[in-house]
Amino acid sequence: MSISAIISPTSSGVQLSKSSAASASAQESRASRGHGLMLERLWRIKDPAAAEPKVLSVVTTNMLTGNSYDFLSSSDRKLLEKAYTYAEQNNINLEQVDALAFDMAVYRMGVASGGLTSNKPGDIYTPDGKWAIAAFDERDTKLAYQIKNGKAALSTQFDHGFLNEIFDPEKHSTHAVDFSFLAKMVKEFSDQAGQPDENLQMPDDPNRRYAEPGRGSYLVETLNGKKPPTHPDNLGKNADGSGDVLNYLTKQDRKKLLQAYQMLMSLGMSTDQLDQTATSLGAVRMREATGQSAPASSTSATHKATRAYSSQNGLTSLLDTLSPANRQKNRQPVTQMSKVLEKLLMAEKAEQAGRA
Repeated sequence: MSISAIISPTSSGVQLSKSSAASASAQESRASRGHGLMLERLWRIKDPAAAEPKVLSVVTTNMLTGNSYDFLSSSDRKLLEKAYTYAEQNNINLEQVDALAFDMAVYRMGVASGGLTSNKPGDIYTPDGKWAIAAFDERDTKLAYQIKNGKAALSTQFDHGFLNEIFDPEKHSTHAVDFSFLAKMVKEFSDQAGQPDENLQMPDDPNRRYAEPGRGSYLVETLNGKKPPTHPDNLGKNADGSGDVLNYLTKQDRKKLLQAYQMLMSLGMSTDQLDQTATSLGAVRMREATGQSAPASSTSATHKATRAYSSQNGLTSLLDTLSPANRQKNRQPVTQMSKVLEKLLMAEKAEQAGRA
C-alpha cells in the first residue's frame, strides 16, 4: 500500500472520525431540542440558552408563588428532555410528556413537603355511610402490573420512588399521564429499549375490585365488618357558636386544601373553583357532625366535592382542573388571596399556636 493511501483523508480511520463527530453533533442537537421544549412547555421560557430554574427541595407553609416544576430534580429534567425529544421524533402528542412532568413534579413536591399521604382502606368515607376504597380501573390496574413486573423496571432511568407511588392507588389513585405512554417511556429509557414487548398477564383474582373509569375509588358498605364512623375529627364551631362550614373541615381536609391552593397559585390558576370545593366539603363535614345541612350548599356541589375528595390524594387532591389538558382554559392571574384561603390559613396558624 502506498504512503498516499495511508494518509488519505478518505481512509477508514478518518471516515470513522467524521462519522463519530456527526453522531455526537446529532445527539447534542437532539438534547438541545429536548431541553428547549422542556423549558418552553414547563416554564414558558422560549430561549433554549436560558438557565433553567433552580431545583427547589423545601416547601414552606407560606409558599404560594412559584412553579411546581421547580421541584423536578436534575435527573428528572434530563429524563424529560429525552422524553420530549422522543415524543417529537415519533409524532407523539407532547401533552403526553406534559402530563408525565406534572405527575413527577407532584411527587417531588410531595417529598419536599414531607406530605406524601396514603389513603388506606378505612381512611375515607362518604356522607351516606360508605367506605371509599382507593383503586384504579381495570385497564390501569393491569398496565401498572405489567410495568412494575416487567424487565424494563429493573434498569429504567425513572426514579423508583416515583414509580412505586404512581402505581400504588392508595398513594396516587389518580394520575395525569396515561399508563400506556408511561410504559413506553419506562422501556425506552432502560436496557430493554428496542427489545420485543413482554406478554405479562396479571393473575386472576375473583375478589379484586376496580374503580369505574375516571374515578379513583369504589364504595363498600362495610369494611372488616365495620361501618364508617358518624362523627369525624373536626375543628368544631367558632367560639361564639357560629356555624361557618369551614370550621368543620378536618385537619387532613385543611392540609390537603392548602396544598391544592399552593399548587393552583404556583401555576397562576384561579382559585374560585377550589373555594367552592372547600365550602362544599365543609358543608359535608357539618352534616356529618351535626346532622344539619348548610343552607347555602347544593346537593350537586356537595356530591362533587365528596367525589373529588374521596378519589384523590396528596397535592392533586380535590381538583381535576389541575390536569394539563385543563390548565390553559383555567389559567387566570391570581391578584389577591381569597376569603376562603384566608380563613384556612388563620385556622392553620391557630392550630400551630395551640401546639406551641
